[in-house]
Amino acid sequence: MGKINYFNYFTEIENYFLKKRKKGTIISPLDWALIETWKEMKIPLHVVIRGIEKAFENFEKKEKKFSRINSLYYCNQSVLEEFEKYILSTQDSPQQNDQVQNTEITEEIKKEKLTNFLNELIDKLSKTKNSQELCLRIRKRLETISKEMETPDIEIIERIGRNLKEIDDLVVEHLKRLISESENRELKKEVKKELRKYKGEIPQKMYSNLVEKVFKRKLKEKFGIGELSVLDLMQ
Repeated sequence: MGKINYFNYFTEIENYFLKKRKKGTIISPLDWALIETWKEMKIPLHVVIRGIEKAFENFEKKEKKFSRINSLYYCNQSVLEEFEKYILSTQDSPQQNDQVQNTEITEEIKKEKLTNFLNELIDKLSKTKNSQELCLRIRKRLETISKEMETPDIEIIERIGRNLKEIDDLVVEHLKRLISESENRELKKEVKKELRKYKGEIPQKMYSNLVEKVFKRKLKEKFGIGELSVLDLMQ
């Protein structure tokens, strides 16, 4: 197996699982540990996603409507089964492995979805104060990504992910300047209340990262700005 060519393995899996589950803003520390195990096993991101998708499909067929998947561990068996299929399909040679993965990625990337999301983002940001320079920078990033998607290679997902992360950081910094100090404090207070059950259970650094992550998500929601991950472009 080669390296996993994705910019943020953990965040992509977390976001996809939460979207499928339709509840929650973060996964548990135990679920993060499971993702770490998958990463150590070098299970490609698109294989993990297929496994999660299969697990939810099976759940919807078997379980009662009021039941819910509460943990990523429910998907573990499906992920391992998909990984086994992946290994069998690419066992001939490392070169074939890369070719198969590249073909799957190339076929699944949805350029139109990316373009529509970023154009909608620019439209929303253009209605806020002092956003001209930011909108121009996002347009330039969109042009760059669009050109790269015309001739994709095995690293394309990583590059798109990096660009989306940098755009997201720029947007968050812009939005922070648009809210008052009191709004900032209230939003952080709301986030910490939501995450208080984790404060004594996980390392301080991880807790601080979770607080910052959920704060950014809620800040964007406040301005009606959604999320876009690499996985959204493969659905």
